[in-house]
Amino acid sequence: MFKENLVQANLKILMNLDQQSLSLEQLADNMKIKQGKLATPLRILQEQGLIQEVNGSYQLHSTSEPIKELLALIKPWTDYFDGQYYEVAKDVAEIILTKSWGEVGVKDVLLFGSASRGETNPNDLDILILHEGHKLQEFDIDPYGKRSDWETKHDMPAIKGNKRYDAYSIFSQLGYKGDPIDNFQTDNLKKERELQKDSAFNNIVRRVEPFGIRLPTEWKFEDRNQFAALFDVHVLSTELFEREGYRVKYREEAIESCRDPTFWYTVLSAGKLYDPKKHDFTGKVEDKYPGVIELFER
Repeated sequence: MFKENLVQANLKILMNLDQQSLSLEQLADNMKIKQGKLATPLRILQEQGLIQEVNGSYQLHSTSEPIKELLALIKPWTDYFDGQYYEVAKDVAEIILTKSWGEVGVKDVLLFGSASRGETNPNDLDILILHEGHKLQEFDIDPYGKRSDWETKHDMPAIKGNKRYDAYSIFSQLGYKGDPIDNFQTDNLKKERELQKDSAFNNIVRRVEPFGIRLPTEWKFEDRNQFAALFDVHVLSTELFEREGYRVKYREEAIESCRDPTFWYTVLSAGKLYDPKKHDFTGKVEDKYPGVIELFER
């Protein structure tokens, strides 16, 4: 993944400098990346004579006409890729709502972050699953909480002790449609295997295969890290704002589970709910769940 990330960073730098000179701070802000992560790609591009630093700002090298021709060729590819992020988000929301096991109790899918704002070069797809079932957690588990290693896998940030569920873990828990109600108990093994193939998780992986993500083989998912890099998935039970008992008991715990105490407020106020009829993210949380945003206000 490091090689792919470096190539992507180099291309983004060149495209950002195509029409203007930018300081390190401006470049990092445009790319939504920490300045320190630009050190290696900037050094490589300078060593190759593709860019130059002049008075503290970076620009394409004075002999950059061949570079401009290359960027003109690449731009349609990157524009297509950026647009696909939003299309993927819509299709994934539809899959979650139509393919999930009834016990999960999915009520809504919300898109937030860079893809929701229509930004170019989105880093990932930020998705929140609103549910009323017991298969998923009430809300994101504290990434630094104490849980057994067998219960979950590590997700970003990749530091010791992080216990947040990753996209694979959450999407896998969505299960699959079919009888009996308990999808994991059936006398017809062949039927169960067919249902598993049509699970929400497998359908989502098939949707993102054009991004180079392959379906698991048996129980091994070799592209799990790449899958987690594409999706940043969160969960929140609507019980927290629909039932008084839950609200009193878990509101503060939900807020404190985030390193940023304004996380839930920001996501719920800025995110957009998926509308199955329009096949688009158009709904406002406040319109469907009055008072929920104020509930998480700090």
